[in-house]
Amino acid sequence: MCEIETVNGDEKDILKETVCLLKQERSELNKTLSGGIRVSLTRNRLVLTDRIYLGFDTEYKNLDSQTNDILCYSTASISEGFIKIRSNAVDFSLKEGNVYLPKTASLIEIGVKLIRLLRSKKDRELEKLENFLKDKDDLDRKILHNGDVIYTQPCFDVKNIRSSFYDLRSNKSQYSLKNLLESTINSNKDSIPNSKLFRTYTQKFNLKPVYRPECYLMAHFTAADVSLFSDFEEVKSKFTVLNKSFLSLNTSFSYKK
Repeated sequence: MCEIETVNGDEKDILKETVCLLKQERSELNKTLSGGIRVSLTRNRLVLTDRIYLGFDTEYKNLDSQTNDILCYSTASISEGFIKIRSNAVDFSLKEGNVYLPKTASLIEIGVKLIRLLRSKKDRELEKLENFLKDKDDLDRKILHNGDVIYTQPCFDVKNIRSSFYDLRSNKSQYSLKNLLESTINSNKDSIPNSKLFRTYTQKFNLKPVYRPECYLMAHFTAADVSLFSDFEEVKSKFTVLNKSFLSLNTSFSYKK
C-alpha cells in the first residue's frame, strides 16, 4: 500500500476499487450491529468527573400583600472529584432494552476488542492505570453493577464547605439559574479535590479522559426560590413539579457557557 504511487494506472484503479469495496463492507457490517455494540467500538472508557453540590437560600422583603422582592441569596457548596474506568465488556443492548446474548457473543467481543486495539483506544494503558490505582491505599474503589470501576479519595469534610452571600438589590437581573451555576463552577473549579491528582495519573499513562463537570442544585421552598430566577421561563420545562417543589428527576439540565 505504501508503493501505490509507483504502480500503473490500471493497478491504481484496482486498489482504489478494492479500498472502496472494503469501506462499503465495513459500512454494511456496522449497520448489522446493534447500537450498543457500535458504542462499545467507539467510546472513551475513561471519565473524569468534577461534582459540585450546591445549596442555596433566599431572603425577601414584602412589597405589598401579594408580591415580594428578592433581597439576597446565599450559597454553600462542597465538591469532589472522581475517576471512572468503564468496563471493556461489549454492550449488546438494543433500543427496546437488553436482549439475551447471541451464540456468537464471544466472537463479537473478540472482534470489538481487536478493532478497538487497531483504533488505538488505549485499553492496555487503561489496564496499567487501573493496576496503578489499585495499589493506592488512600483511594476508595467501588465496582458498579455494570462492571465500571470508580476511584475516589475520601474528602467529604465539613471544613471544605465554601459559603458565599450575594446582595441582589443593585442588579436583580443577575439572579438567574445560569449565573448561579456559572458563579459556583468558577469559584469551585480550582479547589475541587482529586481533580488535579487524577489528571496527573492519567497523564502518566498518556491517557485523555472525557471530562464531565456536574452541579447538583439543592434548596428548600423551591416553588418560591426557583421560580424567582430571571431565566425561569427558559428553564422551567426542565423541572418536574412534585409536592409544590421543582425537581429534576429523570433528566439532567445541560448547562453550557
